[in-house]
Amino acid sequence: MALVSLMKVPGNPKMEDVEAALGKSLQLLGGPGALGLPAPRVLIKPNVGVVAGPQSGIITDPFVIEALIHVLKSTGVPNILVAESAIVGVDTKEVFEATGYAAMAERTGVELVDLKETPVEEIPVAKGLIFDRIKIFRPVLEADLVINVPTLKTITAVPVSLGMKNLKGLIPDQEKRRFHYGELNQAIADLTGLIKPGLTIIDGIVGSELYQPKEMNILIAGTDVVSVDVVGSLAMGVDPAQVKYLALAHDQGWGTAALDKIEILGEKLTDLKQSFQQASGNVDGFKKMFPEVDLVAGNVCTSCLSGLNRALTQARKEGLLEKWQGLTLAVGSGARPDAGKRTVCIGNCLKQVKTADYIPGCPFIFLDLLEFLRTSKMN
Repeated sequence: MALVSLMKVPGNPKMEDVEAALGKSLQLLGGPGALGLPAPRVLIKPNVGVVAGPQSGIITDPFVIEALIHVLKSTGVPNILVAESAIVGVDTKEVFEATGYAAMAERTGVELVDLKETPVEEIPVAKGLIFDRIKIFRPVLEADLVINVPTLKTITAVPVSLGMKNLKGLIPDQEKRRFHYGELNQAIADLTGLIKPGLTIIDGIVGSELYQPKEMNILIAGTDVVSVDVVGSLAMGVDPAQVKYLALAHDQGWGTAALDKIEILGEKLTDLKQSFQQASGNVDGFKKMFPEVDLVAGNVCTSCLSGLNRALTQARKEGLLEKWQGLTLAVGSGARPDAGKRTVCIGNCLKQVKTADYIPGCPFIFLDLLEFLRTSKMN
């Protein structure tokens, strides 16, 4: 039976409130000794891949990490590092400074590591669904215990972003791109089989509902990252069966996604769960939102359509859509654009019919399309 703790904290909690909730979570999960604490070298992996406000729900609040550091020190952990690599093309050090992580590290005296500046090792993947080997930053492999601290989020690329997806921050940019150029759900499952955090704690004090903050005031923790993600999905009103990578990881034996094999300790899920908005797959609605471009859609998945939404929303803010008035975007298997029009084919399912402009990925990286719109010229 996989044990997952669910704790409630007050709204706008104080440091001692979070520390108390974290301490109780550890006890419910068997106590520090059962979790391998105090370990000589503990690596904390938050979700801090972009510049966002501490209470935006988009990043792990440094306040939560600071509380965790206090708890770890109280168990006798001598060496703690907080490590992250920002999303593709983003400077991790700038993110650390802008989000308050640099100041938090200075207050607590822990080591703050930009993983993009560290060596990597290529590791064989057992029972890989899509990869035989994956490159991982060496500090992850050298840690005695990895504590994974994601946020509670619904996003566009996959239905939820929790513990399993947060592990992507432990691989270099070239690998992150490779994850999208293959099939993302299979790639996430493969990575879960390779990196097994000893503890996963979801920061659900403020969640992120499609990039908008949503107050939840909960913390979810467990040693089985798959089971923790199942409970996190349920807390947001998302059916775990809709999250493909959970089923893949379960089938591969990397964790438990079966509800009858998960025991929730602490609070009752029915008392705390809310309903989070999920990415829309409505093509007609998309066309109305972005009349500047011509969307040619085949059998398009929600992930790619939502990625388009995110890229074009930012492009509009930057004034780029006026420049690209009339551009055709083709997405989804079976899409057949007019050969006489300037077209960008998007996603791996269109690589066989790609035009001169093509964005790969499954789903594609929205920043790739945004960069095209910023740098290319309209013929």
